[in-house]
Formats: sequence, C-alpha cells, structure tokens
Amino acid sequence: MLCITLLQIAPSLSAAPDATAAELTGAWRGIIDPDGTSIELIFHIYSSADDGWVGTVDTPAQNSFGLPLGGISIDEDGRVIISVTASGAVFEAKLTSKGDELQGTWKQRGSELTLHCQRIDTLPALPAEIAMALSGSWEGVLPVGTVQLRIHLHLERTVDQSLSGFMVSPDQSPTQISVTRVDFLQDRRVRICVGEASVRFEMDLSASGDELQGSFLQGRSKFDMSLTRVEQLSELRRPQQPKPPFPYRSEDVSYANPTAGITFGGTLTIPQGQGPFPCVLLITGSGSQDRDEMIFEHRPFLVIADHLARRGIAVLRVDDRGVGKSTSGGEPEKATTEDHVGDVLSGFEYLKGRSEIDGTQIGLMGHSEGGVIAPLAAVKNEDIAFIILMAGT
Repeated sequence: MLCITLLQIAPSLSAAPDATAAELTGAWRGIIDPDGTSIELIFHIYSSADDGWVGTVDTPAQNSFGLPLGGISIDEDGRVIISVTASGAVFEAKLTSKGDELQGTWKQRGSELTLHCQRIDTLPALPAEIAMALSGSWEGVLPVGTVQLRIHLHLERTVDQSLSGFMVSPDQSPTQISVTRVDFLQDRRVRICVGEASVRFEMDLSASGDELQGSFLQGRSKFDMSLTRVEQLSELRRPQQPKPPFPYRSEDVSYANPTAGITFGGTLTIPQGQGPFPCVLLITGSGSQDRDEMIFEHRPFLVIADHLARRGIAVLRVDDRGVGKSTSGGEPEKATTEDHVGDVLSGFEYLKGRSEIDGTQIGLMGHSEGGVIAPLAAVKNEDIAFIILMAGT
C-alpha cells in the first residue's frame, strides 16, 4: 500500500548531462498490484529551470492528488529514478526507445513491485483567464463538526503562466503549506492541490471572480465550503497575548546542566521595583516545547509570565532540550522524566544565584507532564518553596 505521510520534501536531483527535458516531460500512468489490490499511479513531470525535472504523483484510489516528487534524475546507466519522499518510495525504470513507456520497479519499504507506466495525455492547460482570476488571496471557514477552522489560500501566477501559492489553517498552525498543482477540470471548475497535506479544493469560480464554491477534501473526508477573495489575508488575532509597553523587564538568560552536558536558553521576567522578588520556574509538558509552550500560535507560558510579573513575581521560562536556544545533549527524544527533573533543578540553582531573586521564595509551576516533574524535583530539593500543578498527568 502506498502510504502518504506529511514530511519535508527533499530537493530535486539534477539530471544527467545527456538527458533532455522532452524525454520525460509529460504524464505517465501505471498500476502496482500489492496484495492483489490494484493502485493506479499517475506521474506529472515538468521541466525545471535548471534543465532537470520537477513533478507530482496522483493515487486516485487513495484520494491523493499533487503529492510532490522528491527527486527525478537519470543515472549513468540511463535509468530514470523518481523518488516520492513522503512515502519513502523509489521508481526505477528505463525509458523505451519509442519514448512512450517507463518500464521498471517500484521499491518501497523492502518491497519491489513491477511498474510499467504508459505516456498519457497531459492535464488540460489552465486557461489564462481562469489563472488570472484565481490569482490573489482567498479566505473561508471550514466546518468540521462543531469546529470552525479558518482557511487561507494565496495563489500567484508563475513565469510559465501556471499558479503557485500556499494554504494556511491559522487556527491550527501558522505554517504555509505549498500549493503543489492547480488543475483545470471543466468550465470554471478547478482542483487546487496541497499535496503535502493530502488536501485538495475542488471549486467553481463564480462569474464575478470573487468567490470559489465547492469542496475541501482531505483523504476520504469531504466538506462543503466556499472561499471569498480578500485584498490581503487577515492576521491571526490572539487578544490575550501581552503587548507593550511592559511594566517589567525581560532578559534572555542561559545556564547549564553540567551532568547532562546541556546549556539551556530562556527568558527571565523581572518585576519593576526593588527586589529581591519571589520567582516561579515554569515547566513544560511532554514533547519538545519552546519557552512559551507555544501551540497553534497560543503562548500560554508568555501569558502566565506577563500576568505574574505585573504582580511582583519573577518568572523563568525555558526552551526544552534541543529547542530554540537550548542544546540537545545528543538525543533529546530519549530524555526521561528523571532527566527533566535534573534540568529543572539546574534552573532552580541558577535562580538562587540571581541577586534579584529571593532564594527562599522560588517555586515550580508545571503543566501536564511538568505537573509530574515539579513534585519529583521538590522531593529532591527541600529549598523549593512551593509547587503549582496545572493539569498534571
């Protein structure tokens, strides 16, 4: 089975010097048959500016369209090598003398399957009028059950008059996910592929050119939605996020956990006025987190630090191992809860050495797994004045 997973796309490989773009450019269709289940593959290959190739692959049975190819090259033996980074697959083939078939093997996760691809008609060109009308920024709301997710889409014309762009789901992440292909279907209907996320929009462009009406599809899920043209994409508003001027000072700091060989980077927020001040060391939950414990552009630890600093309490918030300004110490993903306890105790010792901090009033505030780490650290060091647990696991 061709498994589609969202991963970083590797850069395209360059072609052999004797290869011409015309040999591979076009559309190719073949079928693999794992476990008696036929899976159609359609490769769309285009020449690139560096005399190589770029492209996408469709697997209609898996509702995947426009998945980027990781690399297309021809080796010294004349074999065409096409990689699909997201699935870890490689297609190795020979181009027949007539130039109408790629005969070879599909290799994926230790399996090898015969794959012969025939040259087929390319997708219809996107009419210039439609391409021009689609250029610009679009916004809409995707209803998923009781959840309303905003969708941003931006498209712009390229040198070859096709379209490129990106999609953002701002309520989930600020990440711009590339539009990998825009297909003309019929009349004013188009398919906009965001292959890395297995997403596609199948939409009808209104006569006025100001609205796209149709479906948002991801895998086997399908949702009706519309997109409206906007002058510019709206900014993500987080009204709770602190805004200057601030009645306290923030200092970027660093300290070491010598036992683990790790240097931590963080921010110490210090209230106005004469110290020394009581202080809270914030402890993140499971997984790699930055000092603000940012998720979906929410920064809860920044909000907490602002709230406490305005009330005379200093706050230290820290990047986890291997995140931001903190070094990894090797393999941060293998760090145990006990390792994180050691990290917290190193932060506690650092705070005791700060003249602005009252060493007798330093406590810990842990969120999620941090709510487990805080009491374990307090057991190991009786100087910890207090602990606060937020949804401890």
